[in-house]
Amino acid sequence: MHPMKAKALDKVAEISRIQDASLQGGLRVATNPQTYGWIGSLVAAAVMLPLTGLSAVITDVSQVMIARSSAETWERVARASAKEE
Repeated sequence: MHPMKAKALDKVAEISRIQDASLQGGLRVATNPQTYGWIGSLVAAAVMLPLTGLSAVITDVSQVMIARSSAETWERVARASAKEE
Protein backbone atom coordinates (compact mmCIF):
# COMPACT_ATOMS: atom_id res chain seq x y z
CA MET A 1 0.00 0.00 0.00
CA HIS A 2 1.24 3.45 -0.88
CA PRO A 3 2.32 5.45 2.20
CA MET A 4 0.10 8.40 1.22
CA LYS A 5 -2.91 6.07 0.94
CA ALA A 6 -2.19 4.55 4.35
CA LYS A 7 -1.87 8.01 5.87
CA ALA A 8 -5.16 9.11 4.26
CA LEU A 9 -6.96 5.99 5.54
CA ASP A 10 -5.59 6.57 9.05
CA LYS A 11 -6.80 10.18 8.98
CA VAL A 12 -10.27 9.19 7.75
CA ALA A 13 -10.49 6.49 10.45
CA GLU A 14 -9.58 9.09 13.10
CA ILE A 15 -12.23 11.48 11.78
CA SER A 16 -14.77 8.67 11.80
CA ARG A 17 -14.05 7.89 15.46
CA ILE A 18 -14.52 11.57 16.35
CA GLN A 19 -17.81 11.71 14.48
CA ASP A 20 -19.04 8.53 16.19
CA ALA A 21 -18.28 10.03 19.59
CA SER A 22 -20.05 13.24 18.57
CA LEU A 23 -23.12 11.33 17.41
CA GLN A 24 -23.24 9.40 20.68
CA GLY A 25 -22.96 12.63 22.68
CA GLY A 26 -25.63 14.32 20.57
CA LEU A 27 -27.95 11.38 20.97
CA ARG A 28 -27.40 11.49 24.72
CA VAL A 29 -28.34 15.19 24.76
CA ALA A 30 -31.36 14.70 22.50
CA THR A 31 -32.77 11.84 24.58
CA ASN A 32 -32.23 13.43 28.01
CA PRO A 33 -34.05 16.77 28.06
CA GLN A 34 -34.40 16.59 31.85
CA THR A 35 -30.59 16.76 32.13
CA TYR A 36 -29.68 19.09 29.26
CA GLY A 37 -32.85 21.17 28.94
CA TRP A 38 -35.52 21.09 26.29
CA ILE A 39 -33.90 23.71 24.07
CA GLY A 40 -30.57 21.90 24.04
CA SER A 41 -32.26 18.59 23.33
CA LEU A 42 -34.34 20.04 20.49
CA VAL A 43 -31.33 21.75 18.92
CA ALA A 44 -29.32 18.53 19.15
CA ALA A 45 -32.13 16.53 17.57
CA ALA A 46 -33.00 19.06 14.87
CA VAL A 47 -29.57 20.41 13.89
CA MET A 48 -26.56 18.68 15.36
CA LEU A 49 -27.50 15.03 14.80
CA PRO A 50 -28.57 15.38 11.15
CA LEU A 51 -25.52 17.46 10.19
CA THR A 52 -23.10 15.19 12.02
CA GLY A 53 -24.81 12.15 10.53
CA LEU A 54 -24.49 13.56 7.02
CA SER A 55 -20.84 14.32 7.65
CA ALA A 56 -20.32 10.76 8.90
CA VAL A 57 -21.88 9.33 5.73
CA ILE A 58 -19.63 11.50 3.56
CA THR A 59 -16.61 10.37 5.59
CA ASP A 60 -17.59 6.72 5.16
CA VAL A 61 -17.96 7.16 1.40
CA SER A 62 -14.55 8.84 1.30
CA GLN A 63 -13.03 5.93 3.19
CA VAL A 64 -14.47 3.45 0.69
CA MET A 65 -13.22 5.49 -2.25
CA ILE A 66 -9.73 5.80 -0.79
CA ALA A 67 -9.61 2.08 0.04
CA ARG A 68 -10.62 1.15 -3.51
CA SER A 69 -8.17 3.51 -5.20
CA SER A 70 -5.22 2.03 -7.02
CA ALA A 71 -1.53 2.37 -6.22
CA GLU A 72 -1.02 4.01 -9.64
CA THR A 73 -3.35 6.82 -8.66
CA TRP A 74 -1.38 7.50 -5.49
CA GLU A 75 1.88 7.46 -7.46
CA ARG A 76 0.49 10.11 -9.84
CA VAL A 77 -0.58 12.24 -6.87
CA ALA A 78 2.85 11.87 -5.29
CA ARG A 79 4.64 12.85 -8.53
CA ALA A 80 2.34 15.83 -9.04
CA SER A 81 2.88 17.11 -5.52
CA ALA A 82 6.64 16.62 -5.86
CA LYS A 83 6.63 18.72 -9.04
CA GLU A 84 4.76 21.53 -7.27
CA GLU A 85 7.32 21.70 -4.47
